[in-house]
Amino acid sequence: MRVLVASHLGPRRILLVDEAQNLYQRHKLSGTKGSSFGWLVAASDRGGFDLALCGDLTLPSIMMEFPHLQSRMRRPVVIKAVSTADVAALAANDGLVARVEVDLLTAVAKLPGGLRNVENVIRMAGIFAGRNTVTAAHLKAAIQDLKLDQSGAQ
Repeated sequence: MRVLVASHLGPRRILLVDEAQNLYQRHKLSGTKGSSFGWLVAASDRGGFDLALCGDLTLPSIMMEFPHLQSRMRRPVVIKAVSTADVAALAANDGLVARVEVDLLTAVAKLPGGLRNVENVIRMAGIFAGRNTVTAAHLKAAIQDLKLDQSGAQ
């Protein structure tokens, strides 16, 4: 399977693995944890493609347990919070540029789920707006509907 993956991706490509922290599981046969990382590295070496491992904030500490992965890292980047600029850029794609709209979405981005929450709120607000332009009122309704109103209930 590793040879097949390597041949399909080939050189000068990147395999982006989202939620990579979930690869740190105990292998049923060997009892070791994180063998999936080794599998990916071997496939990458075979196929000549690069790996980008993305995950939550537990991933950097997991990576510390695998020196063979650390030595292959070119430029590790840890993003601990979503910036207002990131939220504004995402919101602008949907025509949401008013300060109140960006502020509402920035508050949502600070919750667990980050930009995924922002996308969900924008999508739900669009449903509430129907054929009309999404407004701050639609965003507020979506935030409440998705239980992201920071009342602690999620």
